[in-house]
Amino acid sequence: MTKEDEFAHRLITALNSGVREMDAATLQQLSVLRRQAVASQHSFAHGHHILSLLQRHSLASVLLVLFILISGYWFVQTRQPAYSPETDILLLTGDLPPNAYADKTFSKWLEARSPF
Repeated sequence: MTKEDEFAHRLITALNSGVREMDAATLQQLSVLRRQAVASQHSFAHGHHILSLLQRHSLASVLLVLFILISGYWFVQTRQPAYSPETDILLLTGDLPPNAYADKTFSKWLEARSPF
């Protein structure tokens, strides 16, 4: 007999001796709760989660895939590009050299020139 088997046997013995000392009302309540737990586990095992629902309902699967594809397409189309040639043109043809934008006092200079 392995250690796990010995532990399980001792645990079962302790639990059974505790059950013998309980009154009938408590035993009845435990029985009802045990049946509820088994029923909820049984219903969960039959797939009350999104993936099993999608497997059983092909229309829902198709709609979910279409939603993901359309959302991805919309995200790609509305995203601003990280680099734009127009930005370089504006930087190079402006009245400030490009190094000025890296200067820490640039925001103060910009605020001083702002009409608002």
